[in-house]
Amino acid sequence: SMSWIRIALLVLILLLNEYPISIFVNDQELDSFTISVSRLIISTLFILFIISLIPALQNILLIMISLILAYLILEIMNYIYKDSLYQAHEVPSVPFLTPYVDSNCNLYTTHTKNWHWAGYEFGQFYATLKRDDFKKIKVEVKTDNYGLRNSSQEVYDYPENIIMGDSFAFGYHLDQKDHFVTALNNAGVKTLNIGVYGVSPSNQYILLKHLLDNNIVRLSSTKVSLLFFGGNDFTDLSAYNIGSCRPYLFQFKLFVNDFYQYSIANRIRMILFYNNRKNANNWKTIDGKYFPPIYFDKLSYSQEKLVQLYDKNLLRFFNDFNELLKIDSISEVNIIYVPSRPEIVKNNNLQSVFLKQRLGDKRIKYYDLRNFSDLNIDDYHVDDTHLNAHGHNKLFNFFNNIIENK
Repeated sequence: SMSWIRIALLVLILLLNEYPISIFVNDQELDSFTISVSRLIISTLFILFIISLIPALQNILLIMISLILAYLILEIMNYIYKDSLYQAHEVPSVPFLTPYVDSNCNLYTTHTKNWHWAGYEFGQFYATLKRDDFKKIKVEVKTDNYGLRNSSQEVYDYPENIIMGDSFAFGYHLDQKDHFVTALNNAGVKTLNIGVYGVSPSNQYILLKHLLDNNIVRLSSTKVSLLFFGGNDFTDLSAYNIGSCRPYLFQFKLFVNDFYQYSIANRIRMILFYNNRKNANNWKTIDGKYFPPIYFDKLSYSQEKLVQLYDKNLLRFFNDFNELLKIDSISEVNIIYVPSRPEIVKNNNLQSVFLKQRLGDKRIKYYDLRNFSDLNIDDYHVDDTHLNAHGHNKLFNFFNNIIENK
């Protein structure tokens, strides 16, 4: 039996060494935390293999393997019962995000189609072991035939505005009636919202291209605006070339990501991560260039490679976003920088300045929301960094007064 254990350990070591992250993301989209975990697993397996060669330590090996198996069984049970945990916290178990892969292996994401739940309770309970850390807010959420947060299909026909972004554009923790897009449509400014929470700017660009290429959206002098959040939008991995269009492999990646997201290990990581955030003014220099502190928030075997990857993905997105201006029916392309709550508290605009500098001389118009409204901490939810109804009212005034009337 010990021989079989040695063979199994060697096979696992060789596989993980050859394909350390391919089951998670494409090699070009290096996730530093996944790399660190892969190397930790390989090191652990190697130590177990060495122990298996020493007869006096083989009992210790069996104990260690038993502990590992017990932990895996615990994680599997946690995953099996996660839907019951959802229901216990009044969070629906219906999959809310639906990822797709286009013909070029690029990833775009929508929400569940034709979703209308009044009283959906947003709670980030899975991010912490303490269940009552976040205030529970019951809101109404509607999605359309394509899984996007719009109350009507009419906004797909010649909208004046298309709004892009992540949870800020989606309106996380926000009732449908309080959303600035709802207010714009009520004011007669036809506006399509394609914002999806938890996605990257490149994911949103690919989604928009999918809607345009398949004639789902018809345009006429349409303004396209991205709400760029001064947080994870800097560091979200690219959605380009995810690695394979083979459905079974992609589904396996989704399963692994889903399993990890709700794992006990990830909850512990989230606690450690949020308890050790870097100071918002702690900028660093690589190759003579300053980079924002959020670039250094993740564990990394090579911080320099990770920063270069973030910057490469950001510049690629800017280039693609700028290409939208070649479409005759698009009149302008805008980036609206939405600062995080800590940036407001510390009156820090360094990340906005950095973003504008990296944008360079492109024809994309850049706005920092702080420069056009008296944005303050009262415009954010107490529990997280998303804009509340007051903040969305300021977004409505910005679009109505600045974008529409210039």
